[in-house]
Amino acid sequence: MKQLFTVKDTMNLSEFFQGGISRIQGDLYDPRSDQHVLDFFTRPADYKRKYAYGYGGFVDRGHEYSGDPTIPDMQESYTITTGRDEPLPPELQFIYDSLFQRLCTIGREAVALILQNEFLAASGLSIDDFEYNMQINYFYPYAASDLEAGRQFRVGEHTDLGLFTIMPFGVVYDFEALVGDGWIAPATGDPRPVIFPGTLAQFLSKGNIPALSHRVRLSDNTSVRLSCPFAIIPKPTAQLLPLGIEEEGITGKQFIDGLLSSHLSNDIKY
Repeated sequence: MKQLFTVKDTMNLSEFFQGGISRIQGDLYDPRSDQHVLDFFTRPADYKRKYAYGYGGFVDRGHEYSGDPTIPDMQESYTITTGRDEPLPPELQFIYDSLFQRLCTIGREAVALILQNEFLAASGLSIDDFEYNMQINYFYPYAASDLEAGRQFRVGEHTDLGLFTIMPFGVVYDFEALVGDGWIAPATGDPRPVIFPGTLAQFLSKGNIPALSHRVRLSDNTSVRLSCPFAIIPKPTAQLLPLGIEEEGITGKQFIDGLLSSHLSNDIKY
């Protein structure tokens, strides 16, 4: 892999703070990762469910993460996190030791840099107030079932809940972002990681840094799709003060619980 430069030297901050996508120099893709992900997600459901830990760990298909609460997104996922010390599926140990650890290093650099922004500095937060999550997503092939008939998206429109998200392998053909009044497919074929603001950045800045709305189009009905978005979320005890206003402050737990209750429905099942 190529040597990564520092985030400060390679990230377009002005684009990020406008709610857009920035790129980070470096190549994080290791083709061996794909097989490790498939080794886990192609195991029997009962095996995978042994690694379900509430909102973390394994989340089965049939959950709705984002846009339309009547149509579950076409994915299963496993979340690796620094926020808990739960047993990791042995199939995913390689990714934990390689990609996840490298993203944690990049994430810490990015947090320190982003918190210097005028709209975020007033919050008084530091890198010690955050946890690091990587959601390993397995998008299964289109099933053409009655529930999925006519659908156009693997994942509906949504914003990510953290301070920011890093997509370690860049963007691909079916990723779309809402820019202004229209949806665009950012330039693809560029393997550099991309980074964009999430709902926490929007909350702390009181809207001055908008979270990026994005979705995943169902462009290929037959293939499996893998992704590993990496998110920086607040620790449960962190005090979140938008623009430093104490009267509007909430804890990290309150922030996460509120978003998860509206974006993740445990009642919808295939």
